[in-house]
Amino acid sequence: MTGATTTMTASPRTGVMDTTDSMLVRRCLEGDLGAYADLVDRYKNPVHRFVARSVRNATDAEDLTQDVFVQAYASLGRFRSDAAFKTWIFRIAHNRVIDYSRRQRKRRQVVASAPSSPEDEDLSPTEDLPGPARDNPITGLCRDELAARVQDAVAGLSDKLRLVVILYDFEGHSYEEVAAIAGCPVGTVKSRLFNARSELKRKLSSYIAARLPGETPDDDEGRR
Repeated sequence: MTGATTTMTASPRTGVMDTTDSMLVRRCLEGDLGAYADLVDRYKNPVHRFVARSVRNATDAEDLTQDVFVQAYASLGRFRSDAAFKTWIFRIAHNRVIDYSRRQRKRRQVVASAPSSPEDEDLSPTEDLPGPARDNPITGLCRDELAARVQDAVAGLSDKLRLVVILYDFEGHSYEEVAAIAGCPVGTVKSRLFNARSELKRKLSSYIAARLPGETPDDDEGRR
């Protein structure tokens, strides 16, 4: 099964042997809470990375990641045994991010249309932007200026384009996995990835040209 762990290795949490995702899901449905804890241990870090890169707010990323696994547990009875749990959990994470983005856009619209007052300071739309004083795990890992520029450029992409870049280029998912998570054909994923990379190159070309005169950004076609 795609996305399932096929080798048997010792679990650092329990000391017992790891099993495939499908076996853990089956044990969860039989009432084994420890099996779900193993699934959480297996996917909490990659899911958190994906969410953090998508929402760019450390506190909200933590909360959303917890929500993803709570929702997944509540919906486990609807999980198809022929599907990959990895794809399924990232699909839930993607939907949570989309809901979050919609709430943030609505919130900014309300703030922008409301008269400014001291009481509104805690609703500032700049609150979610990373900065030197904010505890953001992504910016903590990306200290150099170019990485920060890339992060800003990715954040400026549309939801659909940002999703494929984060999943494929940052998280290393396959085209097929990205397609399953995004709910679209593989060909659409490739098209969106091409458009996203083109837009990122356009956004970053002037900065890179200023820093590296005479050089142009690599088109990164080799990995594809």
